[in-house]
Amino acid sequence: MAVKTPPAGGIGFALMSVPGAQPESCIALLLDAIGLDRYLEHADLLITGEGRIDAQTGHGKAPNGVAQRARHSGVPVIALAGSVPATAPPPGSPFDVWFSVLPGSVPLPTAMASTAAYLTTGSEHIMRLLASRIR
Repeated sequence: MAVKTPPAGGIGFALMSVPGAQPESCIALLLDAIGLDRYLEHADLLITGEGRIDAQTGHGKAPNGVAQRARHSGVPVIALAGSVPATAPPPGSPFDVWFSVLPGSVPLPTAMASTAAYLTTGSEHIMRLLASRIR
């Protein structure tokens, strides 16, 4: 019996000792389980989020995996985050654009306590921008 196991962490490492075990991306397993590709067939835009977009984002974090699937399907991707680098997305980034949802320098406890409000406001700004392009 083949066992698919996450490539990182102690459990994943231990499961690799099972004959026939193969490393598998956790996000790939999750996206397959929820059928994301089926939804992307009808999507015009994907918006994903992350607490902080940084160099680690491209190394197995969920938003990166989601964005890669969308890009593979030809769906543009906007990333919303609490913290983003000051530079543009690096070449090969699966995000077409990214935005910080914070209104400036906000203490971490405040940012975490107000996440829903910040994401709502950030999403409203994106929708206003898109709506202005439709007129």
